[in-house]
Amino acid sequence: MEKYQDYLSEDMEQETIGNMSVGDVGYTVHWAVFADKNRKLWINTKYDIFEEAGSKGTTIQLKVKRMKDFFAIDVNSIDGYKWQPEEPHYVGQKDSDFAPCSIALNGF
Repeated sequence: MEKYQDYLSEDMEQETIGNMSVGDVGYTVHWAVFADKNRKLWINTKYDIFEEAGSKGTTIQLKVKRMKDFFAIDVNSIDGYKWQPEEPHYVGQKDSDFAPCSIALNGF
C-alpha cells in the first residue's frame, strides 16, 4: 500500500499560529482566542494562520502578531467580536497548545 501513498510536501503544509516567528504577523479566526475563568486571554496555537485577511464578511479577520513571550491581537481587527470566560473546549488539545495573548490597543 505504501507505494501509492505520498508525503505532505512543505509547500502544501498549512501554517499554524504556533509556527510563527517573533515579529511575524498573520490572520486567523476570532475563536482561536478564548478567555479562561479568570478572564485571562489565551490563543490556541494549533489554529491556522494566513498571510492576509479574508475578504470582508469572511471569518479570517483577527490580526495576530508573534511577540517574544506572547501573541498580540490588533484591537482594530476584533470588529465587535466578544468572548466570555469559560473552560477551553477544544477537542484533543493539551494545555501546552495554548499561549497567552494580549490586545494591542494601538494596533500594529
